[in-house]
Amino acid sequence: MLRPTTPAARADEATRGPTTRGLAFAALLTPLAFVVLASLGAPFGAALGGAVLLAAGATAGAQAVLGGSAAPGDRAGSLLLWLASFAWLVWIHRAGTAIRGPDVLLVPGIAQSLTETASPHRAFVPAEPGYAYPPGLPVAFTPLTLLLSGPHQVMAWGLLTHAAQAALPLLWASALRRWFHLAIEPLTLALILLASMLCLERTVVLGGAFKNVHHVAIGGLLPGALLLLPRRPGWRPLLASTLVIASLVTAYYSMLHLFIAWVTAWAATDVGLRRRLTRRTRSGVTASAVASVLAGCALLG
Repeated sequence: MLRPTTPAARADEATRGPTTRGLAFAALLTPLAFVVLASLGAPFGAALGGAVLLAAGATAGAQAVLGGSAAPGDRAGSLLLWLASFAWLVWIHRAGTAIRGPDVLLVPGIAQSLTETASPHRAFVPAEPGYAYPPGLPVAFTPLTLLLSGPHQVMAWGLLTHAAQAALPLLWASALRRWFHLAIEPLTLALILLASMLCLERTVVLGGAFKNVHHVAIGGLLPGALLLLPRRPGWRPLLASTLVIASLVTAYYSMLHLFIAWVTAWAATDVGLRRRLTRRTRSGVTASAVASVLAGCALLG
């Protein structure tokens, strides 16, 4: 089947139906919407159902600025590479006495509590870890707590961690190609990154302990942000960027510090090189500031 060749045809294809970026945007936005509804007093069922509906509506409105999916050939090769990496991680940890994963007991425990009391500030007292823990990952894990028992919840969280680790080379390859226009095939770049992760830095990524939350934020969430953040000006891309940043902050608070440093360096570079702030830089600064306020209101409310 021939693919569209004109820009208008490609844009029309990218906005027709759900795409990879659209589905990722909806999944990322659901915990933020859940936290907002729970802070307003909604019970677990209403908060989860309302969050899914709000995320789906926001994704439908932002589909035009999020862009389309990768080509089918790229998806097939990427899927095979991810399956191989995931199987290898499960195999090397099959006989371990400890389950790998960031906060492997805390996340399932908080998720279980949220199914009974949706708001973390009502489910925990200030002295408990769940009160100040970022709610994004526990909220995303809550559906599995309804289906699995305690030990199986911990095992599922460990497997999800392995799945996230296996996707790191693919995420970074896609993000680097999108922002730096590298003249190399995505799958080839992913294989190079996979070899680097295996040989050079095993303590952070594949084959090592994946426990430090900052490593998780930098390694997994940052390339996801680079893939989802729109690159064109306008109020709709600005709103989509704001929601992406606020959603990532609900997953890890350190992402807010990272984005503030990112946008500050961006603005300083513009001022130093161009002697002015470009329109895109002003949009980035605005999105970061509004996202900070939105995430703060949702998390502290």
